[in-house]
Amino acid sequence: MCVFSACGQVLFGLIMAGAAVMTGFATFKQNEGKLYNWDCLLDEIKCNELERKQILYMRLVAAFTCLSFIFELICIGYDLATFYICCLRDYIIHPLSCLAFLTFSFLMTVVIIYAVVQNHGFGYQTDEEDYGYTYWLIVASTVLAGIDIIVASITVFFAETTVFSFSM
Repeated sequence: MCVFSACGQVLFGLIMAGAAVMTGFATFKQNEGKLYNWDCLLDEIKCNELERKQILYMRLVAAFTCLSFIFELICIGYDLATFYICCLRDYIIHPLSCLAFLTFSFLMTVVIIYAVVQNHGFGYQTDEEDYGYTYWLIVASTVLAGIDIIVASITVFFAETTVFSFSM
């Protein structure tokens, strides 16, 4: 059973690394199709008229994408730490699911805020071309983080099963 939890941790790490790369690219890559303008967020004088109207939403999206990226890195670090601490893995692996859920929640918040702002509220239909490609990177990261919740839960289950089978 320990092999299954180790394989689950490797899979978790790979999926979360993919999500972190996409989130990092969407957060820090500044060209066409970006979620927000870092120059505008740091200095409102550099904002155009539309950005000035949406500065609060841009700040929220920026904050949650940065939080998501940080938590993705924390997930990867914690996954590596529990993978290499084999003797205690069964006891300290439990927060992995919670960390993945927090990452998913932050990413989902970004998707919802950005979609609502781009749609000018609910009831307005926007074509897929109206969203930038970085938005779709965040959506893909959200899907990967959701998959990682399931992978982490299964991994924790196998780790617990190993503990209980040796206890009896």
